[in-house]
Amino acid sequence: MQSLSGKVVMITGASSGIGAATARRLAAEGCKLVLAARSAEKLAALTGEIGPQALAVPTDVTSGAGPYTQYPISPTSPSPPPARPPWRPGR
Repeated sequence: MQSLSGKVVMITGASSGIGAATARRLAAEGCKLVLAARSAEKLAALTGEIGPQALAVPTDVTSGAGPYTQYPISPTSPSPPPARPPWRPGR
């Protein structure tokens, strides 16, 4: 199996259950993580546990009030700009 070390992974629903378990496992494999969930407190606790390779992004993907709602998206508009993590992937 190919190494996951250094890969960037975004996990929604990361604050508990399967999402949190997946985050812990991928962190142990050396991945850099972007963790998204509704509970900012639980995300803060998880990122504190995992360390600096995890970035918490409190987000509710069901509400439409996520980080890209400020960008109109239509079939003729370009994709929204990518989020920039505070670290550089691959380093």
